[in-house]
Amino acid sequence: MEKKTFLFYTSWKKNIDIMDDVELRRFINNLINYTEGNEIELPTRIDQMVWNDVVELLNHNETKRQRTIEKRREAGKKGGAPVGNNNAQKKTDVEETTKNKQNNLLYVI
Repeated sequence: MEKKTFLFYTSWKKNIDIMDDVELRRFINNLINYTEGNEIELPTRIDQMVWNDVVELLNHNETKRQRTIEKRREAGKKGGAPVGNNNAQKKTDVEETTKNKQNNLLYVI
């Protein structure tokens, strides 16, 4: 599955504030390129300094994402909710509850 999103942290603002418009545009393009697995461009020292902070968080988030995907994959292999789990009620139980509620309604004409 191709990754199409990334988290943007408000803590990056202090670094973004020191960038001019060209550097900011390059930064945003680097975020997108890195997420898509493409080459990034770091021609200035400011680009390099900001990127060093950002890439650590991006990598940390990707590691967490991959662990979550793997946990869900393993849970899916086990076949769903265990017997007795109230969240796994069969459709007949839900239909029976609906019928009971309808029978207990008081109609006023």
